[in-house]
Amino acid sequence: MFYMAGLGGGAGLGAFIILSWLFLVLIIIFFDRILVKKVKPLILSVIELFLSGLFFIAYCYYEREVIVDISDNKAGYFIVFYSDEGLGERSMDKKVLFDKKVSPNSNSILISKSVKEKYNIDFEFPSTWGRGTGIGSSLGTVENKIDYEFFRIIPLTEIQKDSVLKLEINSAANNVYK
Repeated sequence: MFYMAGLGGGAGLGAFIILSWLFLVLIIIFFDRILVKKVKPLILSVIELFLSGLFFIAYCYYEREVIVDISDNKAGYFIVFYSDEGLGERSMDKKVLFDKKVSPNSNSILISKSVKEKYNIDFEFPSTWGRGTGIGSSLGTVENKIDYEFFRIIPLTEIQKDSVLKLEINSAANNVYK
């Protein structure tokens, strides 16, 4: 482990991360042993359970995500538009503690930029699309104010892609929820 720490690149970083976690666990065990001698074990277990629950809730809050379920998509492409006005948190279904889920019924969705800033955006692709292999994606901006993510498994030329973008941005704009 210490040999790895002296190496450059990823091996040194990996050793640093492992040693940091090991050091942190040793500190926690040290303080736990001190507290066991001063506090009744039952009370200490309740406090540790409370702190574990608090850390779990904090983790779930900071790793919250919006899951866009496009598993029923038959078109071979899907576009996510991000603008100032779009699908807000209120119009999404709750999934787990802080996660949200939305199942669009078209080939595009318009999500507000505030939702994108608060949540990680994750996708449930159709099983026919494979497990992420072969899915082409591109990022861009339409009309200098609307960002988009374009996912596809079908090959498209730039002209076809622009045509699909124009068609879907009109469709998504008509389905805006607040």
